[in-house]
Order: sequence, then structure tokens, then C-alpha cells
Amino acid sequence: MGATAASRAAMAVPRATALAVSTAAGAAAAGCWMTSTECLSANALQKPVRRVLIIVAMEQEVQPLVKRFGLPSLPQPFLAGSPMVAWGGRLPDRELELHIVWCGQDARYGNNNVGTAAAAVSTYAACAAFGAPDLVLSVGTAGGFRAHGAEIGDVYLSSKCVFHSRRIPGAAMGGELEESGFGHYRSPPLLGLARAAGLKRGAGVQTRPAAVAWACTRPVTGSRTHAL
Repeated sequence: MGATAASRAAMAVPRATALAVSTAAGAAAAGCWMTSTECLSANALQKPVRRVLIIVAMEQEVQPLVKRFGLPSLPQPFLAGSPMVAWGGRLPDRELELHIVWCGQDARYGNNNVGTAAAAVSTYAACAAFGAPDLVLSVGTAGGFRAHGAEIGDVYLSSKCVFHSRRIPGAAMGGELEESGFGHYRSPPLLGLARAAGLKRGAGVQTRPAAVAWACTRPVTGSRTHAL
């Protein structure tokens, strides 16, 4: 693929992601996020998904989502001086309350707040400001491997996410610290959702989704929140 064609394809990725997220949110709200077998085996979902939180690191990634859902911006719901920006409301065509939070811009360098710290803080602050969501989506662009079937423009739904750069030597405590370092946060069983939204599935080895998953296990959410 030539440079021009590749650039056009890359620019289309956020739009494709917005469409996939829209479909996924609708499927989750309709109760289609698990197959019947998964519901029976996991017993993980006791109520329909009615509140969804989307965490996004880059402004270029969040704008297609905001446009797709037509959400209004919200007055600063976070602590004064916080960089995060939020949009939210109830979707008129479905029984779903949706909040989208962009991690904001770094005041010192002027770039998007990417990375684990911004992701964890933004997720924690959003759960505190809006209440515990039923489902958290960490959404954004990522690299992939063509040898494993990935193509430009594909949208993946993670089966689990890990901290690929948080290495803790495993000699102490019988290796438990090493496992804690990687995290290994599993997404809820979402084969039904992947099918409904036409998504591929795979393990996410980025650190940002793992940070979001970590924040979802903190007590501020009031109960365990499903994250992917």
C-alpha cells in the first residue's frame, strides 16, 4: 500500500472505530453483549447495561465519537484544574446513559495526555463524578500484526489486557509480584457483542487499557465495573 493510500486508511480508522463503538454500545444496551452460553457459564451479568463510560486518550480519537453520538459537552465535572474533558447524556434511540471522557491536553507540552497515569486518573475521576457505569470502554487506535490477521482499519475487542512494560522480578513471593506487574485483566466474555458489532477479538498488550481496567477495580466505583 502506498504512503498516500495508507494515510487515507489511517485517517479513516477513528471513523470506523466510532461506528463500531456505536454498534457495540447499542448491542450492550440491548442485552446482546454475551451469548446465552456465556451468560450461563459466567453468570457475570445480572442486569442490562444502562450506563456506559468511554475513555479516550487523543482528541483526534474522541471527536468522531462525539459527532457520532451527538452528545453535548458537560460543564467541568472534575476537580478544578483537571485536564479531562467530558461529554454525556442519554441516547434518545435507546435506554442508555453515555459519558465520553477525553484525557485532555498536557498543560506543559501541549500534547494529548496519553499513557497509563492519565488513563487511570481519568477513569477514576469519571466514575467518581458520574457514578459507577455498567461497562467501561477504553477506545483508541493501536498497532497490530498482519501475520496474526490484523489490517489497517480493523476494530478489535479485547479478551484481556496486560501491562507489557510493568516488569516486577518474580523471585519474591513465589512469583506473585510478577503476575501483579502484568495485571492480566480479563474482559468479560463478549463473544455475543463481538458478533453483533462485527469485531475481531484479541489480547490487548497496551498499557492504557490495563490502567483503565485497574481503575475499574477500585472502591470508588461502588461495585465491580466491567471494562474492556
